[in-house]
Amino acid sequence: MNATYAKNLASLSKLVLVLFSKDTTVVPKESSWFGSYAPQDKDGRSSTVGEKTIIPMRLQTVYTEDRFGLKTLDERGDVLLETCEAEHMQITPECLQPLVQKYVGGSLSSSVPGDLLRVQ
Repeated sequence: MNATYAKNLASLSKLVLVLFSKDTTVVPKESSWFGSYAPQDKDGRSSTVGEKTIIPMRLQTVYTEDRFGLKTLDERGDVLLETCEAEHMQITPECLQPLVQKYVGGSLSSSVPGDLLRVQ
């Protein structure tokens, strides 16, 4: 375990991880939630024929061994997984508004242009 990373992660009050459901830039999109493809065999084949298997965060070795404090933060209830129904980083007001209300409080200003919500 990296004690510095673990200490810094533990200092967070919440870690909000946002997955974009239509993401084709981040592969696999589940890596937004610390997921990854299952390891391939020496011939480059996945353990599942015809389809790549996703190993979710809580089954990853870095999580189960708590290498940088993610498991500790999660067991404390402070890792929050959210989804935006959009392409990679296309943060629409419909996606952002509930996140702002839930985790920050308040609301988006109606004077904020929509294109400011799009991160390139």
